[in-house]
This record gives sequence, C-alpha cells and structure tokens, in this order.
Amino acid sequence: MRDKILIILVVLIIILNLGHTADHFARGDFRWPVTVESVLAIIVTLAVNAILGFGLYFTVKNGIGPLFSAIFAGVGVALGWLAHFR
Repeated sequence: MRDKILIILVVLIIILNLGHTADHFARGDFRWPVTVESVLAIIVTLAVNAILGFGLYFTVKNGIGPLFSAIFAGVGVALGWLAHFR
C-alpha cells in the first residue's frame, strides 16, 4: 500500500521547490545574457525537479519506498546548504 503521508510530503516539496526557483528568477539570479553560472543553475533546478517527479511516480507505482526519499532529502539538504551558504 502506498504511504499517503510520504506522497503528500513529496508533492509539498515539489511545490516549495518550484516556489524557490520562482524566487530566484524574481531576484534575477538567472541572468540574461546567459552565463555559465545561469546555465548550471537551470540544469540543477531541472534535474532536481525531474528526480523529485520520478521519485513521486515510482513511489505511487510502489517501485521505490521511503528510503529513496530519505536519501534524496539528505543529499538535497547538503547540496542546498553548500549552494546557499558558500
């Protein structure tokens, strides 16, 4: 049986991540003309959202469980701290 709380939390994380990305766009972190830093930031943002989406899909289909979410959350927190507090 699917873990409904985990699914709700992953959906909430996706929504908050999209809001976080919109905040970076609004503050002008993604510049025009395109720089290497902007391209890398966009690639990382797309990769994170893709991994969250695939994780949610496979969680719903009972392909993966809470361990994937826990590992990805830990890696996400570590990378977020490294990116924002450098």
